[in-house]
Amino acid sequence: MLFNTIKLSLLIVFALLLQACQSSFIVDQTSHYARAIGIINQFEVTRWHHRVIGTNNRISVVSDAIDNVDVIFLSEVIAKGLAPYFNHVQGGASKDAIDDAIALTKVHGNNYLVYVEVADLNAVIEPDTVKPTTNYSRIQLILTVVDVVSSSTVEKILLSANTQHWSFWGDEMPGLLAKPVAFVGNSLTGYRAVN
Repeated sequence: MLFNTIKLSLLIVFALLLQACQSSFIVDQTSHYARAIGIINQFEVTRWHHRVIGTNNRISVVSDAIDNVDVIFLSEVIAKGLAPYFNHVQGGASKDAIDDAIALTKVHGNNYLVYVEVADLNAVIEPDTVKPTTNYSRIQLILTVVDVVSSSTVEKILLSANTQHWSFWGDEMPGLLAKPVAFVGNSLTGYRAVN
């Protein structure tokens, strides 16, 4: 009788443990498959050095000059996404080569530059080439973080963002880059912004 009671108790505890783990497993699996089939936007961020930068820094965001992307708008979107993580973030001022961008960052009194390059021009897809749009199906960027005081590169980040597969029109650039840029800001500073 005592043996049966112990077996029954262990069975109940085991069932409760399974039930507790099941909900998080279902959420993880649902999220995984939703990304895999393209129901939700997905992104990937790869950092080369994993350097942490303090939140009290002043940041400039400048883009490389590229013809088929509105790089002024691109740098504004990235600056807005990084703004909750740093003391001051400025973007959209110009499109320059990296040396000119470093000089501009110094002129503005900022101590770090986030230099934005489009890594794969073929990854920038505009649905209608006759009537230009700011909708993109995917975009791949290289963000180079430069300490302008020493003119040294402290971090390189490869950022890839894809819209849902079922979206025929793509996403506006701010929507497509919102989560990956927030992830970059969080990982650069180790700080979680409050929305």
